Amino acid sequence: MILKAKTTRPFGILNAEKLMKKIKILLLTLLCMFLVFTGCTSEEVSQFLTESTTTVERSIPKQTTTATKKKSKQTTKAETTKKDKTRTSQSSNDLVSLSKKAEKTVKETKTYTSPQEVAAYIHIYGKLPKNFITKREAQSLGWSSSKGNLAEIAPGKSIGGDRFGNYEELLPSNTKYTECDVNYTGGYRQAERIIFGKNGSIYYTKDHYKTFIQIY
Repeated sequence: MILKAKTTRPFGILNAEKLMKKIKILLLTLLCMFLVFTGCTSEEVSQFLTESTTTVERSIPKQTTTATKKKSKQTTKAETTKKDKTRTSQSSNDLVSLSKKAEKTVKETKTYTSPQEVAAYIHIYGKLPKNFITKREAQSLGWSSSKGNLAEIAPGKSIGGDRFGNYEELLPSNTKYTECDVNYTGGYRQAERIIFGKNGSIYYTKDHYKTFIQIY
């Protein structure tokens, strides 16, 4: 069932219309008196009345009530939220579809960094590709997160294999999780991660754990 809001005329506009009617009556009265005392023709009076009425209508500003503005903002916000949800749903479907396709091409001995390929690799082989090293392993080679020098001290490697705490409990708490960077091309670590649980679940986050898309 679709509920439609009742259409109501703003209070300010109603007041303006009443004022205009009163002015019209006043003008008509004055013009009738003017006709009597000056002897003007009815055509002249009619023309003057039309011009005066038009001037009055133009002088009355269009008013928009606070309630109307608020309703407009709420409608815009609702439409934006709906579009965001649609985009999220679409990106989720795309990532799941790409991961399914990647299952046919990933090889155990190859290296991967894209979300769909890493997810497919973990799903098939139950581990990370060989190009991932833990933070401790990277630090032993001279990596410093504050310097963003992983590409210099370990070319081709990405950080992955460390525990993900799930402290905000945005993911189900019935399993333990591991995380890894994806789409890493050098420099400082970015916000994209793959999170995978011991129960086989695999998630992708593009905004550093704020939101998740379940792939498997």
